[in-house]
Amino acid sequence: MLQPISSLNLDNDIYRAFSSLGYNNVIELTDEVVHKKLDPKKWTQLSYIPETKTALDMYERDFRSGTIYTFNKELDKILENEMVPGNIIEFCGQAGTGKTQLWY
Repeated sequence: MLQPISSLNLDNDIYRAFSSLGYNNVIELTDEVVHKKLDPKKWTQLSYIPETKTALDMYERDFRSGTIYTFNKELDKILENEMVPGNIIEFCGQAGTGKTQLWY
């Protein structure tokens, strides 16, 4: 599967320029185009494909650490060491306070 240029951390202007020239995938960007539009060091950083993690990988990490993380920095600070694998947590409060949104 080809990596789309939208997956790169490009400025909107650069992304639009590449798209308008017909470039859709990273592999299509030749060195000539890259060096005209981007600093080669920055291109190396942008084209780096991060290690992918599955939900199972994340679950195993959380299970080993003893804490389940929500990916919300503020909520994780509040719930630190409270949300642990194997426990049930009930969120309660007034209607419309965002309890449902915690899980979306």
